[in-house]
Amino acid sequence: MRSLPTVVARLYDPRKATIYNALGIQTISTTSWGIQKAVELIDFNRFDTVMTLGDADVEVVRIEVPVMLVGRRVQDLTKIGEILVTTVIRENKAFVPTTGTILQKDDILFVTVALEAIKSLKHLLGMN
Repeated sequence: MRSLPTVVARLYDPRKATIYNALGIQTISTTSWGIQKAVELIDFNRFDTVMTLGDADVEVVRIEVPVMLVGRRVQDLTKIGEILVTTVIRENKAFVPTTGTILQKDDILFVTVALEAIKSLKHLLGMN
């Protein structure tokens, strides 16, 4: 049995993504991606999407630790099945944190978050 290669379609019209997704084809819309990146540059808020996974069900975001979370623990940002801090960069060194890791000033976090929990994460970060 041969396995099929991964098929990804590049779209200029993001409205057609629904059709491709219904056929089981992943899509990349340079138009949507470009608009999203332009908005992030204009509206910089220390919360950047690094990667979108699946059908945009999960995102990996890069967050600069806000002052209000300095001294708090990673577990304060963790919601099982929704929000998980996967990496901390501190003084240019990356590590996988434990739930007891204490957040420090200038820490950069990489957080895996379910799409439906993004608002909740922003609330935890004081970005309402």
